[in-house]
Amino acid sequence: MSDNFTENLSGWWGQPLEREYFPQQELSLAERDRRWQEVRAEMANRGLDALIVWGDTGKWDSKMANVRYLTQVGGNGEVATCVFPLKGEPVVILWSMMMLPEWTSGTSWVHQYRSSRMPRYARPSWSKSIVKEIQELGLHKGRLGVVGLEGTEAEGDIPYVTYSKIQELLPEASFENATDLMETQRNVKSAEEIEFLRRAALIGDYAAEAMYECARPGVTEAEVVASMHDTLVRYGSEIPIMFLWGAGKPNRATRLTFARGRKLEKGDVIDTEYSPRYSGYYSHAQRPLILGEAPDPYDRLFDASLQSYWAGVEAIKPGLPVAELCRIMFEPIQKAGFDLYAGVFFHGMCLGWEKPYGIPDYPGKEVLKEGMVLGMEPGAATPDLKMGVHVGDQIVVTATGYERLNGLKVEVPVKKC
Repeated sequence: MSDNFTENLSGWWGQPLEREYFPQQELSLAERDRRWQEVRAEMANRGLDALIVWGDTGKWDSKMANVRYLTQVGGNGEVATCVFPLKGEPVVILWSMMMLPEWTSGTSWVHQYRSSRMPRYARPSWSKSIVKEIQELGLHKGRLGVVGLEGTEAEGDIPYVTYSKIQELLPEASFENATDLMETQRNVKSAEEIEFLRRAALIGDYAAEAMYECARPGVTEAEVVASMHDTLVRYGSEIPIMFLWGAGKPNRATRLTFARGRKLEKGDVIDTEYSPRYSGYYSHAQRPLILGEAPDPYDRLFDASLQSYWAGVEAIKPGLPVAELCRIMFEPIQKAGFDLYAGVFFHGMCLGWEKPYGIPDYPGKEVLKEGMVLGMEPGAATPDLKMGVHVGDQIVVTATGYERLNGLKVEVPVKKC
């Protein structure tokens, strides 16, 4: 058994973590002012009079990232869009007027709220609500940047009908894609953001400990997942939570398998991938567990994945090309005779998943920057991709290298059965 495997532990890797409850909180007004100033400087550079910032609840609320970055509005399934002018007060448009009192008292960042459903029982009209705010700002002939067109999502997020109607109702305005403006702005994290990401990472660690304590032969997969969700919410995670799971002889963690009533068995390999959120900030955990003796080739798959993880982590520093980090992380997996499972080596973390996306033969020219936060998730798979595993956690790019945000080690615990 490799040194990467830890056997018969009373808790994860020795003593359990000392747990702390993290109540949700807001980032400071100084953080708001920094963001608004930087975003407006780039708007002025591009000649934009306002941004139309689209948001929705897709992919576990991550599609609200840009709205939340500017306003703090989001979480628990809230949906909103934002009109962010070069000069003047931003306006948040909520789906329902019933949510207006909650957000008016729930955040100090923004003071102007509207509803897409006016009057109360009308059907929501995002386009008319957005256009009304643009007209009231006197920007009906202005240059408007749209955040929600092509970007990380190649085909964008804003609905075709909504965008078409906005253009129809503002015939004298000009429109351009400003999605990259926000995606670039969010890429490097402040000290406050890194602290929120650290809290999210620790909440994820607590859930890993819960999995270790609960998982054993005869217990259903759903019971273990329930214990993890209980821990996540109990210690401060927002919902919904991205949560993937695989047990038995998995090829990776997936969405549906834990709900099928299967009971765990001796020899099972458990793969998890989940993203608790603290005040909107996503952590990203890839925590495995082996019940008894792992069937071949899972011990070798885990070894290759762990070697890939540490090769990548130890290479991280500002200025390192993303393509080179991908090459460094792929090498141990290929040397072991395996392939990369259906995923990535790493990706950026913030109010969702973001660039850079670490994939083999990475085509871009981006380099790592101080303040980036990477969700590391290398996964070795058999060449036919029928069996695979993944490991990892969150890493901050520092001035001199890297810092791990998690409290638990990246290892593969083996629970005697």
